[in-house]
Amino acid sequence: MLKRRIREAYNQHEIVGIYDDREDGTKFWVGYIAAYSDDYVVCGHITPNGLYDGFLLIDANRILRVEFQSMEIKRTALLYKLKGQEHPEYVSTSENLALSLLKYAMERRYIVTIEQKDRVDNNVQGYVEGLEERSVRIKMYTKYGEPDGEALLSMEDISFLSCDSDDDADLRLLLVNQDNG
Repeated sequence: MLKRRIREAYNQHEIVGIYDDREDGTKFWVGYIAAYSDDYVVCGHITPNGLYDGFLLIDANRILRVEFQSMEIKRTALLYKLKGQEHPEYVSTSENLALSLLKYAMERRYIVTIEQKDRVDNNVQGYVEGLEERSVRIKMYTKYGEPDGEALLSMEDISFLSCDSDDDADLRLLLVNQDNG
């Protein structure tokens, strides 16, 4: 039933709430379903203030609940509309949604943040520099815009990914304007 409702939300471009945090049942993501598969959901994320916040890749096995038409979701959707916000078009180019979103980020030079399964406190943030069917190479940066080496990650270890979120966009802004300060 959950997969059917996700499909319906995708087809209707409906804004939903996605709960995926077992430790904090009050935490959820609001946005529209940009793509879905048996493995992942891509969400066009919207902040509680109704602002664009990039795209999220969420491991489908982590999804605990999908909420529709609650007061909070309606409020966020209305603010999004009133503020004239919109997401850039995202079209999945592969059945592998992790690969597809990483390719999208690489082509647009968006910063990504990747959370690996069983490694929630050790996120990798930076530019996608290389992509293969089973791995991704990230040029990492600190939150201050300093180079922090490279990471090679297995695609199957990705449990969560943000692309062009507020934090990602802030880092990109720092990097693009490093020489202008």
